[in-house]
Amino acid sequence: ARDSLFSAQLPRYMLVQKAYVETDMIAGIVLILAGLLLVIYPPLLSLIVAVVLIMVGAALTAIAWQERKLQRHYRNPVVEFFIRY
Repeated sequence: ARDSLFSAQLPRYMLVQKAYVETDMIAGIVLILAGLLLVIYPPLLSLIVAVVLIMVGAALTAIAWQERKLQRHYRNPVVEFFIRY
């Protein structure tokens, strides 16, 4: 109850800063737990790397596909004059 009373008197920018500090603390705890899991079970690292690579590849493919779709829809005559493909 005391924390909510104190928070109500803080300026808005300080409340946002407080939220960032709590988020950073949670992220730090998650990273420590992930490190401990990697120490206990090392093959987990290869799984994590594989998942990250798959997600990055899927994201890049989706971005390229969306960009290609937009290029077909919105043609720019100035760009087409200098770069013809």
